[in-house]
Amino acid sequence: MSNIFNQIYSTPIPAAVTSGLVFSQIKKPSANGKAPIRVKAGIFGTAFALGSYMMYDNDYKNGAGFTAVWSTLYLLAHRKSPNRGFMGTLLIGAAAINGIGYAIGFARAPESRNSGPYSGSTLDLPDHVPPSPIDASSSTSPGSTLT
Repeated sequence: MSNIFNQIYSTPIPAAVTSGLVFSQIKKPSANGKAPIRVKAGIFGTAFALGSYMMYDNDYKNGAGFTAVWSTLYLLAHRKSPNRGFMGTLLIGAAAINGIGYAIGFARAPESRNSGPYSGSTLDLPDHVPPSPIDASSSTSPGSTLT
């Protein structure tokens, strides 16, 4: 059981599924034009999607930590929601499990990511700067004019 849990939470799939579930809570406008503004659903859905993308982009440690923190924030923001219903209860459970799974993944992940173009502490700049298009021998002294 523990091995399956570790395998599942070493991927961005749970965060992406949670993002989709949260986005499904955004309501469409009603006939009278008044719509409940679901800013929280948009913010949390975007946060879970961003964490999932970070893990997909080979930055597992930061993506897992980001998702664990936002899962905890989701739990805090929705702990006393009245009329939660089935979907709300499902999302609370998913956020709790995501928080635990990705917090464990964050704690076990290596310190930094070892792939990508900027894996070092400095940018990979070329050793030689190419010459400028203006030839250095044709430069003039200040005050003189070009012919």
